[in-house]
Amino acid sequence: MPDRTQGGCNDLNLRDNEDNALQAKLRTPLRLKGKHLLQAKLVGLRVLAPAAFYSGSDLRMLENELVDGLRYFCEGFGWQMDFRFHVFPRWFTPQLMRHDDLESDNVSRALRDRYPLIID
Repeated sequence: MPDRTQGGCNDLNLRDNEDNALQAKLRTPLRLKGKHLLQAKLVGLRVLAPAAFYSGSDLRMLENELVDGLRYFCEGFGWQMDFRFHVFPRWFTPQLMRHDDLESDNVSRALRDRYPLIID
């Protein structure tokens, strides 16, 4: 009978080596045209959707778990990241967003007027 403990250790060692390689890559600053891409102190990840998209869903636990996971992931890198679900303002509809004019006043105003789905 094969020793499953041995396989588990090999898998764990492989995963540790992969994690170390990933961490080494992440510690190398990302560069874009000679500038560091991640110079921000806080990176905020957002999902932005109409209110109807979230209808009937309680996403509080998912949002909290994502925030905790990002905090754990960024530990030791000197980064801070958070995550939030955001909602387009009620007046904004997909018809107001034209594919040929993403810089329109409607889109800019909708992005400014967005709000968090979950308010603590």
